[in-house]
Amino acid sequence: MAWLTKKEDTVRDCIMLSLAIQMIFLTMGAMLLDGGQVFQIMIYAAVAYWVGLGFMMLRRRGQLTRADKILIRWGFLMLLMVSSFVTQFIWHLRGF
Repeated sequence: MAWLTKKEDTVRDCIMLSLAIQMIFLTMGAMLLDGGQVFQIMIYAAVAYWVGLGFMMLRRRGQLTRADKILIRWGFLMLLMVSSFVTQFIWHLRGF
């Protein structure tokens, strides 16, 4: 698990990597010609990520653990997988 994050990684480094990953994925999702469905799933994941990061920063007050840094760095990709299932389920319930 040492490759997920290093002990000396700063929160800024983790956020910058996550921001770069989000920009790449959101750009690719916006370019798909599927009526915006994939982009919508990615937007939901991005919003959930930033809300969760805000709560994490407020709760920990800058005293983040290594697990928190892993979630900051790779949390968007985890949320992207979860968001695809949740969004599809909600669309199914709404009849889309």
